[in-house]
Amino acid sequence: MQKAWTKGAFGMKRWWLGSCAIAWAGAAAGQAVLPTGHSGPWSNLALLPAGWTQTELTDYAVNYDGFGRGAAKFDSTNDALRIDLSGTPEEVTYWIQHNVASGYVFQVEESVDGEEWSAVATYAGVGLPAVAQPRTNRLLAASRHVRFRYETKTIGNVGLDGVDIRGWPTNFCVTFNRRDGFSVQTGTVVAVVATARNGAEPCEMAWDSTLGAEHWSASGDTFTIEASAPRGDYVAWASATDSGEPIQAATNSVRFAVTTVYAIVLAPATHGMLATEPAGYAAGGETVLVLDAPEAGYQLASLTVEPDGEEPFHLNGGRFAMPATATTVRAVFEEIPPAGSYVVDFEDADKFTYPTTNVVLNGKQWELAQTLIGTASEDVIAGFKSARLRDGTNAPSLTLLEDLTNGLGRLSFKYRAAASAIDPVDWQAEYSRDGGTNWVRIGRPFAPPALDVVQFFSRGVHVTGPVRVRIVRGRANVVEASRLIVDDLVATPYDGLGPTLIEDVGPGTVPGEYEIEVPGGYGLARVEGAEPVLGGCGPWSNLTAGVHYGVSNATVAVWTVPGARQWLRLYLVPLP
Repeated sequence: MQKAWTKGAFGMKRWWLGSCAIAWAGAAAGQAVLPTGHSGPWSNLALLPAGWTQTELTDYAVNYDGFGRGAAKFDSTNDALRIDLSGTPEEVTYWIQHNVASGYVFQVEESVDGEEWSAVATYAGVGLPAVAQPRTNRLLAASRHVRFRYETKTIGNVGLDGVDIRGWPTNFCVTFNRRDGFSVQTGTVVAVVATARNGAEPCEMAWDSTLGAEHWSASGDTFTIEASAPRGDYVAWASATDSGEPIQAATNSVRFAVTTVYAIVLAPATHGMLATEPAGYAAGGETVLVLDAPEAGYQLASLTVEPDGEEPFHLNGGRFAMPATATTVRAVFEEIPPAGSYVVDFEDADKFTYPTTNVVLNGKQWELAQTLIGTASEDVIAGFKSARLRDGTNAPSLTLLEDLTNGLGRLSFKYRAAASAIDPVDWQAEYSRDGGTNWVRIGRPFAPPALDVVQFFSRGVHVTGPVRVRIVRGRANVVEASRLIVDDLVATPYDGLGPTLIEDVGPGTVPGEYEIEVPGGYGLARVEGAEPVLGGCGPWSNLTAGVHYGVSNATVAVWTVPGARQWLRLYLVPLP
């Protein structure tokens, strides 16, 4: 059960803006004085704040919160970060994401004595975003220890960054309901509410501002920015006094900008929802946080930001600078890989050059020919590394050199053209059941669009093991400027006979170039073809065996198709 201050269903950070001064004295040695926070590095114990310790953590190259160094990498069961506190905590905030993880249990815990721990937030296979997001959890006032722990690793790692723990303020102070530096759309009315804390009631509030007096009004705890306010950057001050003996006084300020803001549109998504902070609108250049909430059994696969009139761009992080135009944010959610899947995210290997070299990816040998593992932002789809294949005089390929002994149910991966790509070309995925001697194409050839938008390849294969997979160029023509980026390859284990329909499988523009191996345990019932039309295909009709296609053993070869019919689907029947 997760204990958190949330907004809606998104675990959105609870903003308390305007800090209260906190003074703590006599902190015990080896304890963190509140408030306390850290944003990396994590692996070097000497560089952690007082009261902070870690077990087996390493460092990612990229940070999540935009401060300090890289995120902490939890890559083994029982990896942990612990903070021992000297004062009364209120809440803990942190940035977190999983990196192609499934079947995991990740705990945020608290303890009074450092011996008995209770859960603050439990992420058991779900709940961790695939793109870093902030989370905030309330802490018990009696707790003096906080711990982040990778309780169970099955597949994938967890990244953590920007950990901040705030204590309960004990002095008289003023806080606001708006974050510092918020934006106001010109011509609108916006209210700011101040709260006096830790004083004797009733409290009185007085306001002042650098905004002209004719453009604002105040009543008690509320400061109102009027629609007549001109563009500009301003500050408002709230000064509170209480009714105690002696009287206490406190002042705080909040900055705001009156400017043009632009609409943030959330594209409809299946198997999940999105939210942004701020919601609905943001000023040009303002930082927008994107928060996802996948359905059970799903995870975020990609985020794309689409400014009106500008090129869309892939978002490999939980925030972006708002363009000076209305902007759509689009999410794609994918199923979490089932147990027993073989997952390659390229985070566990390095290869900085294109020439052919073998590397180990998630425990298995791969041959990377004309392929490097990129780390630059323009080379990465998810996480911090992706494979980059270069077309040229030597055939580029990404080839598994060891068998998947549990067979292959479905092969899927993310791909897009590199930023430097000029000519999109066709590529194809293949599998082999004889140790790499012969290869069978999986589905249609694919060509990434020129834009920097993530695409998805996902096709059912449904063959028993042993089996290998690879990604190669589709045709023999060489396009020197072509680059393909691949990430998050998932091979699910053989899952039974599979569906009785294989749809959208070929044959491409040249008749006779397409072959498919019928999954084990099935025979071919019939083959249908359809002509491509905008947004899909036209009516399906039967193709004739011996005229349009032939069957040899378990392989279907398409020889020709009537007219321009380039879409195929194969109906299968279980063998007796």
